[in-house]
Amino acid sequence: MLQNLEDPEKLLDQAVEDLQNDLVKIRQSYAEVSAAQKRMEKQKLQADTLAADWYRRAQIALEKGDEGLAREALSRRQGQLDLADTLRKQLEIQTESVNKLYPAMQALEAKVQEARRQKDAYKARAKTAKTAVQVNDMLGSVSTSSSMEVFDRMKAKVETLEAEAQVIPIDMKCDRSITLA
Repeated sequence: MLQNLEDPEKLLDQAVEDLQNDLVKIRQSYAEVSAAQKRMEKQKLQADTLAADWYRRAQIALEKGDEGLAREALSRRQGQLDLADTLRKQLEIQTESVNKLYPAMQALEAKVQEARRQKDAYKARAKTAKTAVQVNDMLGSVSTSSSMEVFDRMKAKVETLEAEAQVIPIDMKCDRSITLA
């Protein structure tokens, strides 16, 4: 009974719209992940640059004989190296996510395009099937046997009338000939 209430055309439209919405969400996720990856790459580059800068400062401090300042610079360098390492690990994870997300996005795009192409064909098939069901229902509701019986009876009646019209009584023929003479 529930299947009789479902409209295939509306459901096909809804299914394609849902696929399209899913594709939009995946594209947004991909854009967000890609943007985050670019930010992390910049942060890692900045951490590497700062680490190199602190190393130069440590060398300058040692050249000037200030070991305390050199140790502080090396300590800050280590902090930047640790940050760069953490960012590198996160970038590896992020890159893996992007590498998985992109093919999934392409596959969904292909499914959406295929669904759009097939939707119109299925809608046309549904309309044809509905029309065929309506025609079959109409043919089933028409009482062809009783209609044909009536038709046959009327055919016989017409033929009988025609036969009666061709048979003219002999008396009438004679009366005409007398009248005509």
